[in-house]
Amino acid sequence: MARSLTDVQIKGFIAARRRGEGSGRLAAGNGLRLVVATADGAPLWQYRYRLAGKERIASLGKYPTVTLSAARAAREEIKRAVSEGRDPSAEKRQAKAAARFYADSTFGAVAAAWLKRQTPDWSAVHAKTSTRAIERDVLPTLGAVAIDSISSPMVADVIDRIVQRGAKETASRVLEHMASIFDYGKAIGLVSGDNPAGPVREILPRRDAQKHHPALHDLDAIRGLVRKLDLAPLTPAVRMAHKLVAFTAQRLGNVLGARWGQFNLDAEVPTWSIPRADMKVKSREHDHVVVLGPTIAGALREWKRVTAPTSDDALLFASPVVTLEVPKAVTLEAMSKSMKTTLGMRGTHRVHGWRASFSTAAYESGLFSSDAIELALDHVTKSAVAAAYDRGQRFEERRRLAEWWDAVLTGRDVETSSVPTDGRHLKLA
Repeated sequence: MARSLTDVQIKGFIAARRRGEGSGRLAAGNGLRLVVATADGAPLWQYRYRLAGKERIASLGKYPTVTLSAARAAREEIKRAVSEGRDPSAEKRQAKAAARFYADSTFGAVAAAWLKRQTPDWSAVHAKTSTRAIERDVLPTLGAVAIDSISSPMVADVIDRIVQRGAKETASRVLEHMASIFDYGKAIGLVSGDNPAGPVREILPRRDAQKHHPALHDLDAIRGLVRKLDLAPLTPAVRMAHKLVAFTAQRLGNVLGARWGQFNLDAEVPTWSIPRADMKVKSREHDHVVVLGPTIAGALREWKRVTAPTSDDALLFASPVVTLEVPKAVTLEAMSKSMKTTLGMRGTHRVHGWRASFSTAAYESGLFSSDAIELALDHVTKSAVAAAYDRGQRFEERRRLAEWWDAVLTGRDVETSSVPTDGRHLKLA
């Protein structure tokens, strides 16, 4: 009878039970049975099996919601699990517990739970950066997708988009975070099978060999160096020159050759206009305009008050050693030596490295266009018309970029912090 059991027989069995007749169990073969415990009880599928010498009973659901064929398929799945040494009842309880704890099993929900557990052990900056990267680069695509249905190609698509915009380091970090989120989902019973982020490491570009000046890219280390500038035994002129390089990311030669007439510190948006003749790229028609963030603009106002220049042609950073009637600027050698020795950054960060630090952080923030970032550095951009925006539409974006970099260096939140602009909070001597 078990082999030829049909829905007609099942319905007859249920009807008999409704009349209070017959046994409460109908065998369906190989341990599978339909149980109607009382005359008005619901017909339930059960599968009886043995694990580690003990009898177990698995509930498979109500008939007719769970059909005869579906009950048989569930029985075979349990038999397979038992043959592999797994306890299907325990796995089911684990899944139910996870479902109760995480009613929402989407990637976004699991990522939020993972972040909540991780962030107490992270620095505030790392927590903010990691959360922003996941929210910006992952959740718009995968946030609403059930985490157990996400495949490696879906993860690869997310990572490739980050790589294509040039943020290689961000791509690597985001993939690392995604792998941990999937591992966490597996631990709480919401992810089955292999971690889909694992194979995606193959699409990450290989790291380029070191060809450029050593430069800091970790934001905590960058802020640490800015703080060190305030504490190190440097001459006032050397200290301020380092500050101007750090906050503007301009070439050291332009910083050391800067003259007061190039600065408009009292404008609503303070700027520094470097003559085109002094720039590395001399083919452009206009001078290079540098937008000054609030901290460095305030520091320069205070530096101007302290040094009391007698003309617009006066150097910002005249050497303290005067042997000629014509003032000389602080030397490249003095700047390089102080970075390597006094600040202890030999092999880690050079003065010119601030340009790389700024560029990397700005690109990886995902907040600014490549044109704005490259124009801020006076680089040749990919866009043939980008230079036209130097004093036009990109100026507003570059103002926001300057304020953002100012906040990065000082550890402030650019959207919420008020910024002192008198410069007295920066140590000058």
